[in-house]
Amino acid sequence: MTRVKPWKGERKPLRTLIKSRKEKSWKEKKREKEREKVVQQLRQNAERERAERRKHEKEAREEARKRKLENERKSEQVQLVTNVEKLRKLSKKELRKLQVR
Repeated sequence: MTRVKPWKGERKPLRTLIKSRKEKSWKEKKREKEREKVVQQLRQNAERERAERRKHEKEAREEARKRKLENERKSEQVQLVTNVEKLRKLSKKELRKLQVR
């Protein structure tokens, strides 16, 4: 004897739970296919726009970085070393700070 739990309900055979699928008409299939095609085109357009926007942003960042580097180089104070003997007397720490151009 099995005890039936009220919150579970009765068990029914699987064949009664499966609904028979309704066949779609040709017009419905065609309409659905067109709708999918439109959605796919919209998705592709959005992806293309997003890619273009990313590309422009990347180019802008690169230009800003170049401009910043150029401005730093312009504003630097440069001292020309004519006597090479002075370089030999510098300490290692001072030599590391030097930049050769």
